[in-house]
Amino acid sequence: MVAGRTIRVQAAVEHRHLPGPLFVSVTESGKTAQYALVDDGSVAGDVPMDGLWTAVCPIGSSRFVNVELGVMGEVASQSLYDRLIPVPAAGDASLNFYLETSNDGLVAHRVAWLPASGSDEYFGSCATLALAFGWGLLVLVYVGFLVVLGRKR
Repeated sequence: MVAGRTIRVQAAVEHRHLPGPLFVSVTESGKTAQYALVDDGSVAGDVPMDGLWTAVCPIGSSRFVNVELGVMGEVASQSLYDRLIPVPAAGDASLNFYLETSNDGLVAHRVAWLPASGSDEYFGSCATLALAFGWGLLVLVYVGFLVVLGRKR
């Protein structure tokens, strides 16, 4: 196993929508290890009870691993995501999920990025982007106005 290589799995879901504990199973070279996703602040960078469940899974030197995200039920577990994923040759991998409830139970959507629940990080990045586009539009309108004035002369 390459020292320090991990897959960080995060799932955003409200506590009241969970029918049971979340888990992630990582299969590498035919060996499967299961890890619990927690929201208690015990994982580095995790804020307790913020709705962002996290597990850090150590991995070896394989370029591909199978990852299954699931939820334990009273009778059986429900698989929410089960895929073979590529792992970077160096550094860590990250998988982020947004979980929502449907008629069939929980549904997992893989997403590129998850802000911490209850934070304004997402709003802040959207506001910055909107402000940048607004200024860009204002500059284009001003330049267009100058071009129109130049043509009239």
